[in-house]
Amino acid sequence: AEVGRYAERTERPAADVRARLEKEGGLSRLYTGLRREKTVAFLLSRATGIEEG
Repeated sequence: AEVGRYAERTERPAADVRARLEKEGGLSRLYTGLRREKTVAFLLSRATGIEEG
């Protein structure tokens, strides 16, 4: 899904974007970033009683 969104933004075919990411090792970085974002979002959704400062 992320590859498709990136392809749309750059006006390139998704297959070309995926192939380039795979070739340059970017696909694993993309998945790692997505995993991190989802983890943070999950933790923030479950956080209670946390005060700033």
